[in-house]
Amino acid sequence: MRAPELSGPPTSAAAFTESTSPASPMGRGTGRLRPRTGPKRTAIAPRLILCPSPSLSEAKRPRPPPGDVITDSEWSGEAVQTAAGRIYFEMPADKSDKRWNGYVCSGTAVTDDVVNDGQSIILTAAHCVFEDLNKVFARNVMFIPNQARTTVSGTDLNCDNDPLGCWMPTHGVVDVNWTVATFPGNIPHDYAYYVVPNTGAHAGNGAGPDLSLEDAVRTLSVEFLTSPALDGEDSITHALRYSYDQDPSFRYCAEGLDIEADYDDYWLPSCLLSGGSSGGPWIQPMDVVTGSGPIISVNSWGYTNSPGMAGPPLTGNSAKCVFDIARSTSSLTDPRGIVVTC
Repeated sequence: MRAPELSGPPTSAAAFTESTSPASPMGRGTGRLRPRTGPKRTAIAPRLILCPSPSLSEAKRPRPPPGDVITDSEWSGEAVQTAAGRIYFEMPADKSDKRWNGYVCSGTAVTDDVVNDGQSIILTAAHCVFEDLNKVFARNVMFIPNQARTTVSGTDLNCDNDPLGCWMPTHGVVDVNWTVATFPGNIPHDYAYYVVPNTGAHAGNGAGPDLSLEDAVRTLSVEFLTSPALDGEDSITHALRYSYDQDPSFRYCAEGLDIEADYDDYWLPSCLLSGGSSGGPWIQPMDVVTGSGPIISVNSWGYTNSPGMAGPPLTGNSAKCVFDIARSTSSLTDPRGIVVTC
């Protein structure tokens, strides 16, 4: 099935905030990178810009979709809400590395099937881990699961007001094909992982710095082997995320899975998820009672002037290989990440 013709350039689905944190590697266990009251909206960055927002004017708002299609609604409860979370990170504003901006994405703690491996794995989008223009890994990364239940009005860097606290990854892992090209040429490889030590990485609410992420949340599995359904009721796919413009609400869209043929990505044509969505899980099939199911993709990009969200396949490519290296590698050449050739 081919997605309808769309116009306008594709844009990534990350959102950003200003940050003046000092240049330093990703912190572990501190809980605070720089105290502040919350994210500040700024001018649009040259690369990580917002996707179309649900706050489009009525004149430009798409017609209501038929049937049970959900374009944008709040999700509440069960496994996916604890597994998924907000990712805060910093990327350089330019190649000088003198000024770094703060960004927000989404991610999910996933099941790695390795007993006592000493670490937990977060699945997200590659552009939330490695900046393909400046060729650098993110720094000062923080994962905030179930951030919708924060006791404050939105995202900040204080882990004490989040129900499960926060976790600080040590490094990210990406496919080399994401790093050697630039957006949109690297769209098929827009998947990556953050690695979180099971000791010393937690801050805020919970049982102290040695609270393991995979023990604290209900992780979700990733489907690397079987391609998802593209027809009928079985094709209904739920895409979830923490957006920037509706912070801290945990939101989702749901409809039949399609194909965006121009970029060989999966496609949800009516989805209105917006900036900050990047890296959030696509689940098919979704058990709406337990809030669980296998992840088949992540939010990646959309068009500037049309609804819809695209996500890369996780089958038939390097996604499983990169995952296996993420869960088994701890030594780093770059202190912030690993580039994988599969």
